[in-house]
Amino acid sequence: MQSSLLGSPPYISLELNIASETTVLVELDGVDLTKDDISYVADGTSNTVSILVSLTGIEVIKVSYTGIVSNRFIDLPYRYTQAIIRGLQGIVTADKRYTVKFTRDFTLRDRLDIEDEAVGSIDLKNHHEEWKIFRKEQQFNIDKWQWDKITESIIGYKLASPDVRVPSYERELYDDKYGTDTQYGLGENQTFVNGPLALKSIIAYLIDPEVDFTPIDINVFFANNNFDTNENIIKAMDEIYNTFTFTNVNRMYFSVLNDAFTTKAKYREIFKTSMLALHGIRPFQTAGIFDD
Repeated sequence: MQSSLLGSPPYISLELNIASETTVLVELDGVDLTKDDISYVADGTSNTVSILVSLTGIEVIKVSYTGIVSNRFIDLPYRYTQAIIRGLQGIVTADKRYTVKFTRDFTLRDRLDIEDEAVGSIDLKNHHEEWKIFRKEQQFNIDKWQWDKITESIIGYKLASPDVRVPSYERELYDDKYGTDTQYGLGENQTFVNGPLALKSIIAYLIDPEVDFTPIDINVFFANNNFDTNENIIKAMDEIYNTFTFTNVNRMYFSVLNDAFTTKAKYREIFKTSMLALHGIRPFQTAGIFDD
């Protein structure tokens, strides 16, 4: 929040474009301020709204107004006056209306950007991102970034930045001292899974005689690949993802995912709990219950 704090009690100045005959209403933690607690000039020339009461202990500031905002300096809460929802043709019709409910929950856009961990809170986009369902038996590979997380866990550093350790020493030292599991996850400076355990699961799957690797000749694969160095591990993991069937790629991933659960119970970046409503109908059997 950018503000001007002056005198006692502290004042805060908000910069808005105040059109002529604009009405500005301010709420502090759900309580409306009176006109004497707000100072502004609605003649089209001023752009300053001053709150003339103490903000000590205030958590939520809500400003309602008419006119156009040019510069927004409040970071809590966000307030948008318009939403565009696409792809509703054939869903919303004259006979089928729906109510859209907006909630102040930025979970999806705050935590979903896995591929670019350098994105900070001030760089997040003001749009909704859908969660994507992936399954062990789906008919296509799991996403490449998910597979790369396994590779990074095994080799111990970022594929894009070999000088960045995975996980960081700080997280490992913290976990060792406090008995926590902060080093595991999909966030910055975290490892998806214990590296040696993941490598053991991958190799165990590859040497399983019960697995059908068609059209891949697994003997040829082992003749051309091994897992003795980080460079060879990266090469082998890329070849598996790019040439093996989706069935085998996904089953290997889920095998490692099961390993991950032995060190961390919750991965909030890839698992989202939802409430489901189920409706079932069971045929009512009347035979033997009623006399004909």
